[in-house]
Parts: sequence; C-alpha cells; structure tokens
Amino acid sequence: MTCGSGKCAADRFAALAAEDRKVNPGAKIIVVSHAQGVDFLMKGAKDRNGNKYEDLVEQLKQRGVRFDVCEITLRNRKLTNDQFIADVTGLSSST
Repeated sequence: MTCGSGKCAADRFAALAAEDRKVNPGAKIIVVSHAQGVDFLMKGAKDRNGNKYEDLVEQLKQRGVRFDVCEITLRNRKLTNDQFIADVTGLSSST
C-alpha cells in the first residue's frame, strides 16, 4: 500500500496490520512511504490533535511492522536518515 499523506498512512496502517494478522498470522508487513507520505516518519511529527506519530509507529514496530522510506524522495526533498525516527530504513525505490 502506498499513501501520500501522514494522516492517511497512520490511519490505514493500524487497521491493515490488525486485519493482515487475522488473515495470515505469519504475514510480513512492510510500509513503504514516498513523497509527502514520509513526513509522519520524521522525528517530532504529530497529527492534527498533537499526537506523535512516533508512538503509533513504535507500537506497530513492536508487532513486527517494518517502515521504509524511498531514497529518491529523500534525495529530492534533501532529507537525511537522521531526521527520521529510529529503525526507519531507506529503499532505492518505492515503486
């Protein structure tokens, strides 16, 4: 699944992770973000209610979900890995 905004992504990930585990308990879930969709994975990012996305991401990581960002997005937006929360991995392409 790809999603272009942090709000969209965060809402969908929790639901998808729970549903996928019901259907296939051994499923490996990898969330790949690109463009503006990487913003929720940045340190200090919050939703419109002031809740840190990092808290949701951490809960999902503890359940085995991996979070990746597109390195093309990082390069185009002049972002660096240290701007992101722990354990977010860069990918050469998100396509």
